Amino acid sequence: MKFISLNKYNLAMTFFVIAIFLILAINLISLDVFSFEEDKVTKIHYAGNISPTHEKLIKMFNEQYKGEIKVVPIDLPFTKYSTNEIKELLVKSLRGKSKEIDILAIDRIWTARFSKWTEPLDAYFSQEERNKILKPVYQASKYNGKLASLPMYFDIGILCYRTDLIKQLDRKSNLESTLKNSITWRRFIQLGKKWSQISGSSSYYLLAGENFEGLICNYLEILYSKGGEYCPKNGNNLLQKDKIKSLKFLKNLIYKYNITPTKITGFTEVDVYRYALENDIPFFRAWFSNLKDTTLFGEYSYKLDSVKFAPLPHFQKYSQARYVYGGWNLVVSKFSRHKKESVKFLKFLMSRKAQKLMFKESYYLPVIKSLYQDSTIVKNSTYKLLEGIINKYGFSRPKYKNYTRISNVVSHYINQALENKELSPQKALELAKQSLRSGEIILE
Repeated sequence: MKFISLNKYNLAMTFFVIAIFLILAINLISLDVFSFEEDKVTKIHYAGNISPTHEKLIKMFNEQYKGEIKVVPIDLPFTKYSTNEIKELLVKSLRGKSKEIDILAIDRIWTARFSKWTEPLDAYFSQEERNKILKPVYQASKYNGKLASLPMYFDIGILCYRTDLIKQLDRKSNLESTLKNSITWRRFIQLGKKWSQISGSSSYYLLAGENFEGLICNYLEILYSKGGEYCPKNGNNLLQKDKIKSLKFLKNLIYKYNITPTKITGFTEVDVYRYALENDIPFFRAWFSNLKDTTLFGEYSYKLDSVKFAPLPHFQKYSQARYVYGGWNLVVSKFSRHKKESVKFLKFLMSRKAQKLMFKESYYLPVIKSLYQDSTIVKNSTYKLLEGIINKYGFSRPKYKNYTRISNVVSHYINQALENKELSPQKALELAKQSLRSGEIILE
């Protein structure tokens, strides 16, 4: 069984198919009306979350290759689909050997999972071009020694806080300085109890707790911040003390410290953002690249003016928080009829101009080394805050071919532990281990 609602999944798949059909239908109509001109143009279809910055880049590319190539976007917005749902939609399309999608945006950890359906890119990119890519980003783009995907941008988790709300917690105005240098979890929790007394609410800190990959990211940031590592092949190591204690800490945020509401067990990141702004929650965990995309924050995006960001809290014993690398890569379908044209779009997105624009307009962290010597980026106060996080304290998730299967199982039981006060962290991880070993949970 898959740990997503079948009704929700089937509905999502229906909308996805309808969207592709409508795009193709519109293209056919265009061919009738402008047949002479359009016959010369190769259309490549790109499926993924299409933010305003993506739209701008697609427009720039289409203008540059006018009369030759046209990128047609198929939007899979984060506001409608979780990362798990996007993965299932794309897998379904590729399993059907669809020739209608040429380029797909995938979570960086799906590279191995998608490799059997995608075009190896080594022949299209010289060693010189590949050497331009940041090492941790490049490594996540390879599988079995081949360049199986191309990084578009990478990402990290960040602590967001409301400047107008934290004033109620700190009359001396020292808190913001503490946050910028990473606050300890102990101090952070103490302030949460104070917030509860002031506001009468346990909603002080939000994170994505839905059963999906975002929950795994939150769990791993706690685990690695405690000095642990994650390598759960076939359920091995899931019952080590550091794994159990990390889940216990997440559970304690809800049931012991009372600073996080139980409703987060149904929240993806977008749910977190919208609930936090709508209900004036002082702190929430976010992906850095999401902070400029107002479409993710809904009707309360006007409150973003008071939202600032800081490093995640850390445990006093370990001095520094750890940050899981996120981000999205691009792959070319091996069923595509327009591989060379698709690669041109990938190379365009890897250009300095495109990468610089993505950082400037949407905080998409660049994947090419040279931009980290670019004065306009290095001198940017945003980058200065992130530099140590990116270079010293970031980490990648395991690169297993069956990683997504493992993740689906583990996230399910972590979610269950957070949702059910009586389900102990140890029992939840025991169930996850049993399920992984039996192979009865996920049918791929």
